[in-house]
Amino acid sequence: MEKGFSGTSMSDICASLSLSRGGLYRHFSCLEEVFIACLKDDAEIWEQELDRVLGLGLDSRLILNRYLEVKEAEIQEGSGRLSLCVYEYLRLAQKPDSFIASRFGLAVSMLGRMLSYGKKRGELEINDVQALSELLVTALDGIAIAYIAENDKASLKRQLGQLKTMMLGGTN
Repeated sequence: MEKGFSGTSMSDICASLSLSRGGLYRHFSCLEEVFIACLKDDAEIWEQELDRVLGLGLDSRLILNRYLEVKEAEIQEGSGRLSLCVYEYLRLAQKPDSFIASRFGLAVSMLGRMLSYGKKRGELEINDVQALSELLVTALDGIAIAYIAENDKASLKRQLGQLKTMMLGGTN
């Protein structure tokens, strides 16, 4: 996330993790494999956490509010740069890995599960869960990119506040 996909080398990864080149190459043959493994691990963690939280039976507005708080923290801490790395990879790759190409769909699916949960419980008024999920994932990625470009915390808070109002107020 610091150097972008094309600016990172296997040597950079070895240095940042204090690994030998042999240790890294024992598991991964190229940067693309490391990147995909990181994204898969991230998606698995989010899926497990979503399963856990939805299983608690909490109010969906509380869950969605917390989700946006976590996204805000990630963007401010720099992990929002992961979206830029994905876009860079997709632009540069001759034949994008199917997992990365489907990453948007995974994010939409997970957010859709949260929204459907709230709709089913009567806590959220949503006409089209799929469309709203796609819009929110796109908006969150765009907000992350704008923050990276401008580093404007007030704008970040304002935009995420508007998303909260739209989602938690039932507007879609």
